[in-house]
Amino acid sequence: MPISQDRRPGLPTAVIVTSNFRAPSGGIQYWCVQIANLLNQTGLKAKGYGLRDLSLTSTYRLFRDLLWAQRLVFGTWKHILPTLPLSLFKAAFLPRGKQPDIQVLCHGDELLCLKTRLSKAAVKLMFRSLSAKPIANSAFTAQLVKNTLNIDGVRVARPIVSPPRTESPRLATSSAHPTDTNDLNLLTVSRLVPRKNIRTCLHAVHALLRSRGIDVHYTVAGVGPDLDSLQSLARNLEIDDVTHFLGEVTDATKDKLLAGADIFLLPSVQTTSPPSVEGYGIAFIEANYHGCPVISGNSGGMPEAVLDRVTGIITDGSPDEVTAAILELLETKLDQQRIRDWAFTHSPHENTDIVNML
Repeated sequence: MPISQDRRPGLPTAVIVTSNFRAPSGGIQYWCVQIANLLNQTGLKAKGYGLRDLSLTSTYRLFRDLLWAQRLVFGTWKHILPTLPLSLFKAAFLPRGKQPDIQVLCHGDELLCLKTRLSKAAVKLMFRSLSAKPIANSAFTAQLVKNTLNIDGVRVARPIVSPPRTESPRLATSSAHPTDTNDLNLLTVSRLVPRKNIRTCLHAVHALLRSRGIDVHYTVAGVGPDLDSLQSLARNLEIDDVTHFLGEVTDATKDKLLAGADIFLLPSVQTTSPPSVEGYGIAFIEANYHGCPVISGNSGGMPEAVLDRVTGIITDGSPDEVTAAILELLETKLDQQRIRDWAFTHSPHENTDIVNML
């Protein structure tokens, strides 16, 4: 017989499941934390769980809350797998009208890893069996869902990106970046992996120093498997004296770096080994909050996150185009207020797309 699902006092009405339920731990996790915060502000009681952080007690609470929650949000389709037996049980035995509303966030990378027909068919069957609805972070990702899983009508919701806790000192002025000082401060905040294309940034710094004679300083904040090779390249290019690898930084330090940067560099590219792509580009929006123009790549959802010649410059990710984009931003300053205005369209107060879908 179908089981009933009467609400129990104190239990959440919405459960969000991701890898690490901590805001600084990555784009997917960051988005999930923001969704939980917004749902709680609307009066729904939302609870988030990080699968990598589960203890025996929190595992019990997760499955208890999954059993009674009316809305389930999964960070990606992969986050459904540990809870799949319970999710299928609810889908099979709850009476119609009482089955949970299941939403699955889609970002890009997790779809590229589905290379075989069997893997694509298995994930598609999981969506269908659970009546799960995908929500993409960009039109690019929505098309990727359609092409990979043959699911039509995928909704698009831009990621929620909160403004910095403290106002950037330079936001009190109306001048746009870069600054009028002799030093050019370039910044990348990113995981150090091939997709981020930081090697190209190093070659651009070398070109600016050797060919143009510009006094440039390049700061790279982040960790990842490419650290040693990037440091080696900086030494080989003889720019290690103006290139600073900071490692992992706190949110407060990141805000200070963005406040002092003239241009934010992240000319990401789509890679095939491993398959990876920028589904949107939260880092660009974080830089734009500080009025800082950005230089991006042109693959994935980046052209949706960056307004070309308004909030930054979109390039093909090659050293020549990145160098040319830096020089263009030196000569033609972008409107700082327009840059900030674009960032604020992603703020929790203005970007309610995802909440309306839930």
